[in-house]
Amino acid sequence: MAKAITKPKQKKGRNKGWDNLRPAKPGECRNPKGRPRKELCIPDILREIGDELTTDGTPKKRKILEIVMNLALGGEKWAIEFWADRLEGKSKEHITVNQDIKLLDSKLIDEI
Repeated sequence: MAKAITKPKQKKGRNKGWDNLRPAKPGECRNPKGRPRKELCIPDILREIGDELTTDGTPKKRKILEIVMNLALGGEKWAIEFWADRLEGKSKEHITVNQDIKLLDSKLIDEI
């Protein structure tokens, strides 16, 4: 009697689609166009604009910061907070507990 031809057993957990893959040749590009560039977001655009030079040759970022510094020296609260946040970091918000709240007696807690 003739023996039936069977396929060799595949290893469990192995991706069967990988068997047909072949490595790229040196210098061969498999994805010539690549991933499309993402659009610029607002901070990126502002950085580009801030890096541009003014007529006197200083960056626009520096001019803006000089204006904010002058406003802070003039007493503008938001400008002072801006400088403090940038130099020292934003302060953490502290939560205070109302002292009028009476805590439960430990005997009552044990009964519950």
